[in-house]
Amino acid sequence: MYADTNGNVFAETVAKPFILKSIDGTYTQNEYLATDPGQGITVIQDDFLTNYHLFNDTAKARLFVEANAQGFLHNALYARNINTLNSTGHILVGIRGECSGVRGDAGHPNQRNYGGTFIGEGVIGGNNATNIGLLGHGEGPIGLDNSVTQGGNFIATNGFNVCGVYGKAVGGSKTNYGVYGEAVIVPSECTNGNCTKAAGYFAGDVYSTGNYWASDAFLKKNIQPLNNASSILNQLSPKTFTFRRQQFPSMQLNSGAQFGLLADDVQLVLPSLIKLFTQPAVVDEAGTIINDEVDFQAINYPELIPIIIAGFKEQQTRIDSLVTALASCCANPINNGGTDQNKHSIELTSDEAILYQNQPNPFDNGTIIRYFIPQNTGEVKIVFMDEAGRSINEIKVNEKGQGSLEVNSSQLNSGTYSYSLLIDNRVIDTKKMVKTK
Repeated sequence: MYADTNGNVFAETVAKPFILKSIDGTYTQNEYLATDPGQGITVIQDDFLTNYHLFNDTAKARLFVEANAQGFLHNALYARNINTLNSTGHILVGIRGECSGVRGDAGHPNQRNYGGTFIGEGVIGGNNATNIGLLGHGEGPIGLDNSVTQGGNFIATNGFNVCGVYGKAVGGSKTNYGVYGEAVIVPSECTNGNCTKAAGYFAGDVYSTGNYWASDAFLKKNIQPLNNASSILNQLSPKTFTFRRQQFPSMQLNSGAQFGLLADDVQLVLPSLIKLFTQPAVVDEAGTIINDEVDFQAINYPELIPIIIAGFKEQQTRIDSLVTALASCCANPINNGGTDQNKHSIELTSDEAILYQNQPNPFDNGTIIRYFIPQNTGEVKIVFMDEAGRSINEIKVNEKGQGSLEVNSSQLNSGTYSYSLLIDNRVIDTKKMVKTK
């Protein structure tokens, strides 16, 4: 015997797996109970009161499904939507949750609408036990361009405080992770260790009150000291720039002046700090591409910190050495008290060309180089070179005696440069100068 949705009772010669009846046995239309004693499944359609642990309160449910079966995996509710049509613009939904009708105003605050709430509880104390409120699994086509597979898609719109995904973990006896993401890396899918995979991808700023990176010694091997850090840093050229936001709207790039390095430049010096990523294409519900995917290079900026520290220590070693040498010099001045052991003499003439250190140094937009050229000197010129020793400019000096050269460096990149005084193509002296920005 079974009942339909209108409360009509029918006799049936074939056994039905479910017995559908009302709670009080009257088969009224508004209240039904379906039970399968063999599988331990119960379905109630009524204002069924449940203890709603999410808000520490009871809640009414018009449809209540309960499974009390034993075994490895049992579903209290399973919905499946199958469509094999080979066409575009179709959206298949297994379960759709929608809540409407609660409207908050000044007299009725704290109103809430939930399209679906999911709670996982009950497994306590078992080894490797897992409670999951909502488990999302997306499995789609392989190798199709612009296809998107998502285990969960959460969108929040309108309101005062809007949050697409909110994660909170409380009460873990060992760990509490509000949000946990994992990207499985298969070595065979990587090219030189460069895989377009990440546990989290965020198009826009990410705020955190604290950040940590795995750095325990037992996780590492081939540990070696970092040498020549100053040389590495001298090869990096910081830049100021603005992002091309209009050309790449889906990436949510920052506006205004930015400071940083170019991945293309860093690739030449520290290729291991560069990784290729892809901003997925944005596709509407009809399958039309709104914004194309973007392949771009990113820099692992935290990896620069150890290089900066090592470079600082190298500079500090040089400074300490100079301080020691200076202290030794000052501790043993020339003695004019009757002994000749610390006496020195030098004769100065005006027959030698002199190249002075530029002032100021380091400099920003400009600096001045002073020099002295004796009379009866041949062809004189000052040549400027970059850090690699390549000539970038030169100037002929026709006047003899004391002179100065004003250098305009507004179009010069920051870095270390040198300038040399040449007489008849013979280098007389060379000095270094540093452009800061």
